Amino acid sequence: ARMIDWPVSLVDDVARRRAAVFMGAGVSSRSRGAGDARPPLWKEFLERALERCDGAKTHIRRALRENDLLTSCELIRNRLDEDWIPVLRTNFVQPRYQANELHDGIYRLDLRLVITPNFDKIYDGLSSRESENTVIVKNYYDSDIGNICRDNSRIVLKVHGTIDEPGRMIFTRKEYAFARVQYAALYRVLEAVVLTHTFLFVGCSLRDPDLQLLLENQAFTFPQSKPHYIAMPGTHDEVAELMRQNMNLKVLGYSPRDEHRELVDSVQALLERVEERRQVIARESDW
Repeated sequence: ARMIDWPVSLVDDVARRRAAVFMGAGVSSRSRGAGDARPPLWKEFLERALERCDGAKTHIRRALRENDLLTSCELIRNRLDEDWIPVLRTNFVQPRYQANELHDGIYRLDLRLVITPNFDKIYDGLSSRESENTVIVKNYYDSDIGNICRDNSRIVLKVHGTIDEPGRMIFTRKEYAFARVQYAALYRVLEAVVLTHTFLFVGCSLRDPDLQLLLENQAFTFPQSKPHYIAMPGTHDEVAELMRQNMNLKVLGYSPRDEHRELVDSVQALLERVEERRQVIARESDW
């Protein structure tokens, strides 16, 4: 079976815990809940939420068609008003989603830092259970966000907030802009982490405007830095080359067939290589 060919440099950085996983919505979308429900991807959720709206919808449908999800989200939320939070919970909490093999694989890489824009609690629950509540879950607005870089704990950093506090979740253009000003410390922490760790992006589309900006700034400020990596299906070579030039991001391609089976198997293979490498590092006291 085909698999992602993990670069030696990435394996070594994960083994030495000098890497961080950035876990996107694609990871959660493999989960299943009651009645075989699955967490919707963002656009799918907005389409469902739009069905609940009354009145003229043509302009919102157009924004959705054009993939302007930030504008669509703001329009839909304003329209739903007090029904917005119940709609969120219906889609992201009530089906009681179970952690899936990708969540488990990412957890077992045993990195100090997993960063996620996902506001569901699937990975938080898994990491709390498996670690006997020693993994710390931090939100972008926490006052001690600066400790992340030097803390030895295992940390899940939720950069867009949590469904537990829907009023502080970030997903409209207005909220992005507000967070950039009000929580500028988060971006300084992310800049520090991107400079000192190798990022592995899993289940991400890179639509997040702040994420693109962060990677572009780093790529041009520190042009000789080692690349970061993104596991991504169906990327044309020329597009991949642009990502490498503009964001210092190296695409690790795989087939999306059978619900991204190749990615799941590849993460398992990465885990095996990392564990072997950790044994060598321990044997040689080479940390």
